[in-house]
Amino acid sequence: MTLHDVLVHASGMNVADRRAQVATCGVHDVGSLPRTVTGGYPGPPYYCPLCYTAFSPSSLQPWNSVALT
Repeated sequence: MTLHDVLVHASGMNVADRRAQVATCGVHDVGSLPRTVTGGYPGPPYYCPLCYTAFSPSSLQPWNSVALT
């Protein structure tokens, strides 16, 4: 899945549904998540296929997180 696909799926979810899914996922084990296909461009290399959160390559922190409050 490309980073663009991840962001499209995330934006297609309403905020309440995305918050609920992120809460269900809990803490992500980033090393076990699938990698995005970046086509050689820099970008978050990992994503969660359930909540569509991408993770930053430098800090492995959520890159497109949704606030839970």
